[in-house]
Amino acid sequence: MKPRILVVDAHDAGREELAGLLSDRGYRVVTAKGPEEMLDLAVVTAPEVVMVDDGFLHGHWQMLSHIRHRLPSALILVLLTYGDAGQLELASRAGANGFVLKSACSAELVTVIEGKLSEVGRKGGVEGSNQSSPLGQPLDREERR
Repeated sequence: MKPRILVVDAHDAGREELAGLLSDRGYRVVTAKGPEEMLDLAVVTAPEVVMVDDGFLHGHWQMLSHIRHRLPSALILVLLTYGDAGQLELASRAGANGFVLKSACSAELVTVIEGKLSEVGRKGGVEGSNQSSPLGQPLDREERR
């Protein structure tokens, strides 16, 4: 069975687009649009992957730390608008395992998710892994498909 993924985005269109893409690929998807809903769903559904939109995180980076504390073995990926070093550092310090640029096409998004899940599976989970730098690499696409 494919992992459960919690998709967190304050914008309905972005959240539903990503949820639809992942559902179509067989993932079990739950969605949240606010910080309280994200924390509640993280505890109730115990997703293996949490994907959080960086726009949601502005001023709320500590939310990743809360998720990391509650779900120490979850893979946390941040969807970035821009791959600037400041955002990457904030995401890493808050507990993110990697990132994906929002401009990536759908096939690349799925490839990154599956690659990160494979890495985590080989390492026996993310607990104790080096959280000091993101594991992901930005994807270089002009448009999302």
